[in-house]
Amino acid sequence: MRLLAVLLCAVLSSFAQQQAVVLKGGKLLTVSHGVIENGVLVMEAGKISALGSASSVKIPKSAKVVDVTGMTVYPGLIDSETSLGLTEISAESSTNDRIELSDEIMCLPCGVGGDSSNSPERHHQRHRCP
Repeated sequence: MRLLAVLLCAVLSSFAQQQAVVLKGGKLLTVSHGVIENGVLVMEAGKISALGSASSVKIPKSAKVVDVTGMTVYPGLIDSETSLGLTEISAESSTNDRIELSDEIMCLPCGVGGDSSNSPERHHQRHRCP
């Protein structure tokens, strides 16, 4: 968690300076381009300006490069402290987002609410998330 906080501080402070920020070497999960192994994500002026494999994306010379090798980069904002809406109707299993198995990104709500029975590890054991 501390590493994530440091990473976010570095990224946000760089945005304030309008310096390009590059996340390099991680597994990028995208909405429209699938999974990119050893990917590069370039952010300039608060927006994603380039995304792709390390061999296909040119990194700006003045960019702040953050090595995310061994990490997974997800799109969007993730609030890991909420359980609102994970189960809308208790009697209807299709409304339980904790057991959603359709996509790798959908496994994000697994470990919420501070309940160890809902930890990502226990969820993967029970439901075999991709």
